[in-house]
Amino acid sequence: MEMKAVEFDRAWRLALSSADLTEVDDSPLFGCGLPDFEPVRVPIEAVAKLLRWQCFYLFSMEGQPRYDGQELETMRRILVYPSRRVEVIPTRITCPHCGELVPLGAG
Repeated sequence: MEMKAVEFDRAWRLALSSADLTEVDDSPLFGCGLPDFEPVRVPIEAVAKLLRWQCFYLFSMEGQPRYDGQELETMRRILVYPSRRVEVIPTRITCPHCGELVPLGAG
């Protein structure tokens, strides 16, 4: 069980996007920085929602960073191999026809 750096980067890009993650359940990740945290399998959307919560500033002035880079690196150390705490469950695949990411099971 491990999250790869490329999956973390995808989750971060999703966190930075305007994607609506309000209905995503990120509760399996609560406490992921604690030493006794049990490994979990979650969709990448849950990781993105956690990153928004942990790293984004509630208020930022125009021209200032929207997120805390130090906290982002802390989350990377917690989540990415070799921590073996989180495994990303695939929820999308690359369409062989158009090359776009599409939900699993889509036409």
